[in-house]
Amino acid sequence: MRGGIRIAALVLSAIGWASAPLGTSVASPQGSVVVRSLWSRALKHSVRTLVYLPPSYRPDGPPLPTLYLLHGTPGTPDSLFALGVPEQLDQLIESGGAPAMIVVAPSGGRRPESDTEWDDSVADAGARWGTFVTRDLVNAIDDDYATKPGRRSRAIAGISMGGYGAINLALGHSDRFGIAASWSGYFVSNTPDVDGPQGSSTWRARSPLLSVAQRAPTLRRQPVATSFYSGRADRFFAENVSFSETLTRLGIPHRFRAVAGGHDASVWRAQLTTELAWIGHEFQRASA
Repeated sequence: MRGGIRIAALVLSAIGWASAPLGTSVASPQGSVVVRSLWSRALKHSVRTLVYLPPSYRPDGPPLPTLYLLHGTPGTPDSLFALGVPEQLDQLIESGGAPAMIVVAPSGGRRPESDTEWDDSVADAGARWGTFVTRDLVNAIDDDYATKPGRRSRAIAGISMGGYGAINLALGHSDRFGIAASWSGYFVSNTPDVDGPQGSSTWRARSPLLSVAQRAPTLRRQPVATSFYSGRADRFFAENVSFSETLTRLGIPHRFRAVAGGHDASVWRAQLTTELAWIGHEFQRASA
């Protein structure tokens, strides 16, 4: 045990997993989804987490890259996977569009509506969600699965609040994550109870749009492959455009896509295959 986490696991089939009763085990020729119950030292409570294992995964087999996937608010790991993550990965891996990978989707709060920003709260010393992800969760997964070591074999991505969290955590922990993606996310903190009031030093440090210039020297030495998209009708679209312009001005390579739609599941489903394939391509580049 590392990182202060105790783990229990249950296996569900990759097809129909969301409706299978907790505790069942169904044989599947495709990838499997494992339900993990984690006790975190950072949070001092258990965290429900889903883990996708590709069809080829074997505990004693070749180590695989890992994608950490963060949901938005309101949201759960189950609603995130229900967008089609296991099914799309099964197809991409079978077709050669992505390498086999492990996907880890933790809960980001005690309730689906919790707005934790996936970060350590400045107001609640027990709500250390950033430390949970970057230390406890990563250490536990690396301990318990055949994972490829190193930052370039570790990606983090998410939707909305999860997109913000993915970029924010990757920029602050580029030694941990070499790949980061935001799907309909934002780049200025909007939760004072977590990151401090607007204008405070913590708010600025945890707003990627405002802090990336200070992080640029580190990112040039230790690049994070960065991708993000936003619907043109999304309320965060202008913020996404500004972040792209800022990265361009700083000479930091990135991938930004303006897509049709607003801030909803129809956009996330439509973009899922493309985004998972991009992450897979970055994993393949790291292997090469």
